[in-house]
Amino acid sequence: MLQLTSHISLPLAKWMTNSKALQGVWNQENIPFREISRVLGVKRDTDKDVFHIDVQAKIVEASKEPVTKRLLLKLMSKFYDPLGLFAPVTLIVKILFQDTSLSGIKWDELLPPAVAQQWHKWINELQCLEDIRIPRWIGFSETSDVTIHVFCDASERAYDACLYARHTVDTLRRSISYAVEVNWPQ
Repeated sequence: MLQLTSHISLPLAKWMTNSKALQGVWNQENIPFREISRVLGVKRDTDKDVFHIDVQAKIVEASKEPVTKRLLLKLMSKFYDPLGLFAPVTLIVKILFQDTSLSGIKWDELLPPAVAQQWHKWINELQCLEDIRIPRWIGFSETSDVTIHVFCDASERAYDACLYARHTVDTLRRSISYAVEVNWPQ
């Protein structure tokens, strides 16, 4: 495969697979392989075939700086999550940023104590994200019966839409898989 892609001037890099057989072939051919890699803003562990997020560096960075509107935006932008896997958590800081913008607080002005307290609470709760693992493969097969469930909700602060896929492999085993979630502050 490397010869083919090189021949058409498309050298491939950052190889990933969850196939043990293919990993063995790559090892024999000295093709560099990465077990954990970043994909669409989240980490993918190919050994366990799950997505997860690394928040430790973000927490350390946030705890070193004074709590300002600039820090809110800086940390908020570090959560690149186009799949919306962690949107329920990141929505909180988006609403905090919106509140500070509407209140007229300047970029480098310290946030009021009540807002700073909410910020610190949110930063402390980010630790929980380290333990969350989201399966990449949600288990569909030709023999499974799949139904889609969509939930939507809105408030004065945000709106949300969430899609779940429920699949039944046989009559005894059912599973609900998270498919996508999107939410935004209004």
